[in-house]
Amino acid sequence: MLNGQEYLTPTGERVLRSGDLVRIGPGDDIRSYTGKIGYLHTIKSVGEFVQRGEAVIVAEGENGAVELYAPRDGVVVWINAALENAPPWLVTMRLCADKPDRSCKKQYRS
Repeated sequence: MLNGQEYLTPTGERVLRSGDLVRIGPGDDIRSYTGKIGYLHTIKSVGEFVQRGEAVIVAEGENGAVELYAPRDGVVVWINAALENAPPWLVTMRLCADKPDRSCKKQYRS
């Protein structure tokens, strides 16, 4: 995951890394499946630790709903619950350092 580079995950999330933060939003395939996103169901709240591959939110659109997954271990720092600014980004996470001791998880236990 390169800093400043946008990419798609295998499950269709659009991800942009900036330092130790990542923004997560729906990729084109997700947007075409859901249609216009009108509601977010939060699975993880701001301040909660999330492991790579865990669902963070469910984005509900006109045609369907999909879960968006964490691309790496980290902590949720923002959720675009109001769907402000025609959302390209729905979630922001602070990444944990790549350490085998999982110090981030210990620090952010909910």
